[in-house]
Amino acid sequence: ENVQGQDYTLNLDVTGKRGEKVGVDVLLVLDKSGSMNNYGLMTPMKECVTKTILPQILPDKNSVNRVSAISFSSKDFSGDINTGWQNYDSRWKVSSEVDSEGFKANGGTNWELAMKKAEDSLKNASDSQNKKVVIFLSDGAPGYYLDESGDEYGVSNPTPNSDAASTARTQAVNYVKETTYLKKASIYSVYLTQNTSTNMVAFANELRAADIDANSANGTNMDAAIQEILKKITTPVYKKVSIEDVLSEYVVLADEPNYKVQTVINGNPTDLGENSYTITTQLIHLANGKQSTKIIVGLLNGGELKENVTYRLSFHVKPSEFAISEYARLNGEYPHRGDEETDTPGKDSSQYTSSGKPGFYSNDSATLHY
Repeated sequence: ENVQGQDYTLNLDVTGKRGEKVGVDVLLVLDKSGSMNNYGLMTPMKECVTKTILPQILPDKNSVNRVSAISFSSKDFSGDINTGWQNYDSRWKVSSEVDSEGFKANGGTNWELAMKKAEDSLKNASDSQNKKVVIFLSDGAPGYYLDESGDEYGVSNPTPNSDAASTARTQAVNYVKETTYLKKASIYSVYLTQNTSTNMVAFANELRAADIDANSANGTNMDAAIQEILKKITTPVYKKVSIEDVLSEYVVLADEPNYKVQTVINGNPTDLGENSYTITTQLIHLANGKQSTKIIVGLLNGGELKENVTYRLSFHVKPSEFAISEYARLNGEYPHRGDEETDTPGKDSSQYTSSGKPGFYSNDSATLHY
């Protein structure tokens, strides 16, 4: 886009969307500590598994997805389940164990023990190429943890902000960081009462700080929270998006590049807040040995692009000395013609300055990473 004199504006667009459905292995890590009875959560959790999760993850015989359910409380308490990995045809095994009378609430809350069981389950799923997702449901602050020999220490019913809860949570976080399979999964920590929100949110935040894909969710409305998670994991979104643009030998950055990042909704552009993106530049050498500039833009601090919203990077460039000399050598003729559909979307064809027009190529390459 021509702006004034010899300066031009380059525009690069990317539009957020939902991806195609992918195969997913969903591991349900279910709290069965005694407080799950106190809060009346065992029956709603069982119904959420059998009536919401299973029908949506395993909708028909064509599904390539799998589900496994394990439970935890504190060590040496009976009644835990481990359904193994089941597909559509064998989904009844999950329902049967989850609905069984033997699966009942007792014991304390040991998140580290839960994560150890999750690691073992994911190891047994390592032969599958499906995306791995862990949905971790708990109703209380963690009170117990394990030492190096596997002995259990801690207290029952710690207050959310107590040292005991913080210690037990940290043990669980540190264990996940050292795992082989669990740290590669997407982990959703769903708190079922406000009493455990502090630690479940901190658990996810501390894992994310270690570059593990972890998020917390408010499960006080359990079914609604699970529905939202299922929508995300069965139809993926684009996250950690960056745009890299390498300028051609025919242009250089203008003296005032005037970088701008905008969202465009229904054709209406709005400047994105400066805290929502990063811009860096690098001097590089092209394949022909000439020096050029790479512009790198990171969008939304790694967050997901909103569906049907266009994110636009624009900045000013000007012809390089090489372009000016080439133009003179060619007696005022341009060596290139703009590719089709390279003007800013929404422009009338009478305003085109790139599509089908003679000129110099401005980009050596433009790459989208996600």
